[in-house]
Amino acid sequence: MAQSGCMDTTACNYDSLAMQEDGSCFYGTYFYLDVDHDGWGDGEDSLLLCSAQEGFSSLSGDCDVQDSAVYPGATEICNEIDDDCDGWFNEGVLFHLYYVDIDGDGYGQGQPDTTCYTVPSGYASQTGDCDETNVSFHPGAVETFNGLDEDCNGVIDDVYMDTDSDGVEDLLDEDDDNDGLLDSQEGDYNGDGVLNDDCDGDGIPNIRDLDPCDIFIPEVFTPNGDGINDVLEIGRLPFNAVVKLEIFNRWGALMYANDQYKNDWNGNNIDGGGLPAGNYPMVLTLNGNQVFQKNLTIWR
Repeated sequence: MAQSGCMDTTACNYDSLAMQEDGSCFYGTYFYLDVDHDGWGDGEDSLLLCSAQEGFSSLSGDCDVQDSAVYPGATEICNEIDDDCDGWFNEGVLFHLYYVDIDGDGYGQGQPDTTCYTVPSGYASQTGDCDETNVSFHPGAVETFNGLDEDCNGVIDDVYMDTDSDGVEDLLDEDDDNDGLLDSQEGDYNGDGVLNDDCDGDGIPNIRDLDPCDIFIPEVFTPNGDGINDVLEIGRLPFNAVVKLEIFNRWGALMYANDQYKNDWNGNNIDGGGLPAGNYPMVLTLNGNQVFQKNLTIWR
């Protein structure tokens, strides 16, 4: 019986002894030189081989056979090399902005440039610096009370307050609204032991309020012994305020006077007798510099 086999002389498995073709012929394929052994060869340097050989690959398209990190499908990194052999470099790589940072405080200013590399010396990845000549000025810097904007937020001394703009911060100013009353007095304006009084109800505590508190001076009182409104009580007085009270009759004669008035006058005259019902001019002097004039009506 005649021997069967591959009778094609161009086939990889050509059998010179075969007398009958059995259809088993297979042929070589092109393999590409893979110098860097990254699994991809050079499409311009190939051999027709019947089986894989060391230093060759069945895949072509490597754009740098000397670099095993460069081949089709490789991950692009920041290096200005076409790592994945698609004709582009640095596509998909994260870029960031950087700014001129002359003073080296980590914050720059001006128009940005871009890079995927480490920010070069003399530049910063953060912007917002308001003074490139002073390393102490940048966003997040600690503010000091000096009339300057160290933290570059557009507000001078923003963590401090100088309510009366006298150059002394409130924490060190004994009279931070410059109204003549010490903060220790204004904090408890009515002397009830509760701090942060707000005499005008505007939501700003007296100690921070430039608006003066309006005291209440009654125009009528009834010293008739019924326990209601029997003494003349000046309301909303500053704590420890010095009050001078003078009561006159309609002809200008002094009926009552007290240089240290304590909300205790019951309508008596200088001699201790009770003043009759009627109208009486009244002068009240607060802390020696505020003078109020009212007409007081006494009902009995």
